[in-house]
Amino acid sequence: MSTITAIILRNRRDVHTAEILGMPQFRTRGPKQRPPCWEIDDNMAMLDTALRGFHCGPIYIIADHDTNIDDVFDGAHRCEAIFSFIDNKYPVTKGKKDTIKWENSPLLPFVGKYFRDLPAGTQQKLKDYKFYINVIDAETANDPAALGMLWERLSKAGKPLNKFETNIQTLALLQKDILEPSGKSWLESPFFPAAVSKRGQVEMKLMRLLALSEKESLPTYGSMDDLVEKWHTEVLGTTTEMIDTNTQEKKEPLIARLRYMRNLLKELQDRNILHEEGKCIIDKGKEMQLLIVLGRLANWFTMPMFRRVAEEMCPKLLEILKMNPNDLCKFLNVTSRNATFQKKLVEHVDTTMKPYSDKTDRRCFTAVEKAKKLEEQGGLCAECKKPILEHQRNAGDHIIEFCLGGPTTYDNLRILHKICHEKKNMKALQPPG
Repeated sequence: MSTITAIILRNRRDVHTAEILGMPQFRTRGPKQRPPCWEIDDNMAMLDTALRGFHCGPIYIIADHDTNIDDVFDGAHRCEAIFSFIDNKYPVTKGKKDTIKWENSPLLPFVGKYFRDLPAGTQQKLKDYKFYINVIDAETANDPAALGMLWERLSKAGKPLNKFETNIQTLALLQKDILEPSGKSWLESPFFPAAVSKRGQVEMKLMRLLALSEKESLPTYGSMDDLVEKWHTEVLGTTTEMIDTNTQEKKEPLIARLRYMRNLLKELQDRNILHEEGKCIIDKGKEMQLLIVLGRLANWFTMPMFRRVAEEMCPKLLEILKMNPNDLCKFLNVTSRNATFQKKLVEHVDTTMKPYSDKTDRRCFTAVEKAKKLEEQGGLCAECKKPILEHQRNAGDHIIEFCLGGPTTYDNLRILHKICHEKKNMKALQPPG
């Protein structure tokens, strides 16, 4: 374990300065860090620690040799408390808690003052404060289970991690590039009534939607969280490198599927399935019912398919959504809303939807089928061979035309730009010669 001064670490945040020093860039808030949560009292405790010459816990880093960046794994708040003070971002402040014994703290003479106002000797003491650096070995850094275990244990000293935060180190790209941007459109909706998602609340629900909508036959699972874990492993991979690579490759299809499910929610609202007498029927106790209905709808139907059977099917969905949770437990023959309740509810929803899926002529491919096929095509249009970009719509095309008896099966599917699909259809309508 090596030591390094606070001022050198602070200066290494700038890539050019790091190059001059011949050292990797130092990044406290990389993509695998939860947002800052320290308050002013916590910052004062860190400054007090530094000026007293006390040692704090080591700073754990992951060294990325490909990018030449040292990413902080644990200890970002400790570093930032000193860095931000040196940068004159806050003054010495007496907070609400007396956690540092102000009467004999070396900070007491400087209350209200910024770093620039401190005597040169005090400034130098903060600059020269030594952090112990612990570099996580490559094997641990590439093992999601080991990394998650280490992250959880190191974080026990701070605010306890919830399920979302526990996975930050291994699922950072999924969370920051897919779930967080997608989550904004779900705020203040029957699915998530709050205006703000705190500590990944809406993002965790979106992960459940993705797991529920992934395939017709869900894997054996013990609970909804277990289903999500199995989805992570099967779809994204088992090592951090696999997870990052697969997340990048599947980014657009996953965003598209979440967008489709958001549109399904709007469709249910338009059909007045979520309201009675103008009042939303989805309260906190019925969140699981709506979650499962949305996730399984996305598996069984494309939007055109759903609209063809909606008039007949929606009253049955309403029965599921409006049922009091206790009455639903009795209906499903379970004693409480536990994992068995969740699985039986999925089975009941599937049993309700499948006959209507069979009734459709299956001219249209499902969103899940299209997303998987686009991924297989490497994100390229099968007609023009150019990328299908995020802002461009796509269409599922029958390789053997539907009108010529081509089946609506995965093997007979290819994905085109919507414009390419329209041009192909127009060309087919033109008379020969």
